[in-house]
Amino acid sequence: MTTWRPEVRDFGGPRYRAIADALARDLAEGRLAPGDRLPTHRDLARALGLTIGTVTRAYGEAERRGLVQGEVGRGTFVRHVSPAPDPFGLRVRETTEPGTIDLAINLPAPVGAELSQALSRTLRQVADALEEALPRAEVEPDLAGYQPRGGARNHRVIGARWLRRLGVEAEPDSVLVFPGAQQAILIVLASTLRPGDTVLTEQLTYPGLKAAARLLHLNLHGLPLDEEGIVPAAFERACADGAARVLYTVPTLQNPTCVSQSQARRAEIAAIAERHEVLILEDDVHGPLLESPMRPLLASRPDLGCYLVTLSKTVAPGLRVAFLRAPAALGETLASNLWASTFSAGPLLAELTCRWIEDGTADRLLCARRDEARRRHDLAADLLRDAVWKGHPSGYHIWLQLPGSWRAEQFASEATRLGVSINTPATFAVERGLEPRAVRVCLGSPPTRDLLATGLLRLRALLDREPPGAAEVV
Repeated sequence: MTTWRPEVRDFGGPRYRAIADALARDLAEGRLAPGDRLPTHRDLARALGLTIGTVTRAYGEAERRGLVQGEVGRGTFVRHVSPAPDPFGLRVRETTEPGTIDLAINLPAPVGAELSQALSRTLRQVADALEEALPRAEVEPDLAGYQPRGGARNHRVIGARWLRRLGVEAEPDSVLVFPGAQQAILIVLASTLRPGDTVLTEQLTYPGLKAAARLLHLNLHGLPLDEEGIVPAAFERACADGAARVLYTVPTLQNPTCVSQSQARRAEIAAIAERHEVLILEDDVHGPLLESPMRPLLASRPDLGCYLVTLSKTVAPGLRVAFLRAPAALGETLASNLWASTFSAGPLLAELTCRWIEDGTADRLLCARRDEARRRHDLAADLLRDAVWKGHPSGYHIWLQLPGSWRAEQFASEATRLGVSINTPATFAVERGLEPRAVRVCLGSPPTRDLLATGLLRLRALLDREPPGAAEVV
């Protein structure tokens, strides 16, 4: 436990807020470190000559700001805070400290020159097609103009083929082309819910959903997971109270836990949603990574919700194109709201994506990503063979359980000191206080396997150590 005594006289306003302000400053200036245990409410109140209630309110304000985390029976601890948090709670490459091995951002496993060659080849093909049309062109090319609502017809046709390959029956009129999955999530939520409404999701969920919910002033309710996915009884109870109208779920290689819902569990979740008239938003972002893709949750009941897939994780992150199969009753609303927000996906990116689907480039890049992911997974299995973790050979991240008395925030802080960035459960948690003692480790971010190996070895060494100050915690 630290002997921290905040200089509250440096700050104006109520005393509780001044304590929280002092804590933020002392953390920024290094007088406090992530993982430090703060004085008890009683000890700090006595030291500052304040009431216990004031200190309790101050710690509550600091927790609201994401600076500390209380643990029942153990005390209040300073949280590990990303040096440059973004709305998703994730680091991006530009904000990673020089020399740091980035195992925090969930990028596809790299495929080297293959992607560059494919991009160069297809852009030349598009340019050649435009050149050929010049002599007879009387109007501007479609790729330079506004697109029809929901996307160009030929792009919707190809999107429907891609979705059918993944197991969801789709006709072109039911498919919308979005500028990325994040935009699709935002538009679906905005089209079906009002501020104050509740979205059901896994207890640990995609940070982009959390960002969208904050933007739209929606409440999130987390559902527990077991080894087969969302626990049906918990979903049933949440539906029964009538508060929730949408379930957002990633049923395959869920982020961050790597859990995949079994086929039986998917059918059970779909039946509960149908019984309670809860719309399902199925984000199958990682589904195509499996060599034998699992049957989507909405495969047998497509009008129960929206099936969403993007090529960003499977082909190239910069392909900000996603295909969404919408129920007939919702399609026109989604198309109108897409038009109201961003008009459409960028026509050039959509054209490139569809050409890659048609000529087999998407499949070749997907296979290359999958092969590299498998090699990196095997490397992790070797270097972390004595640790407890969950992953998939085709996946891009693992969910690493922490041994002994390690806490996630403390482990991430020590990893940062060793030059490795990772994500804690707080990034994904829907509700505070339920975060498990585990961290997400991304295998695709390092540009080389050698760099990945170095990062994993540093984490391995950290797992073999006791956390700092472990002897003080009773």
